Amino acid sequence: MSLSTYVPDVIAENITPMLNTSMQYMQIQKEDITYWAIHPGGKKILLEVANALQIDESDLQTSFEILKQYGNMSSVSILYVLHEMLHK
Repeated sequence: MSLSTYVPDVIAENITPMLNTSMQYMQIQKEDITYWAIHPGGKKILLEVANALQIDESDLQTSFEILKQYGNMSSVSILYVLHEMLHK
């Protein structure tokens, strides 16, 4: 499996409006979010997400760690992130 090089750009362009819609539905603010479990599809994806959402890269530390340790394992990657976050 390989990802197209435009995937990080598509994510960066769409993640903020999607998050805003979700937060509005849940009646929360971005400041209410304590932990960010982001699928580690690649370093550029994580960097684009941090930039688009205006969050610090350290907020994605677990995602970066899983990416470094295992690489992108497709869909299951997020489960590894969640598992690690639960243990922290």
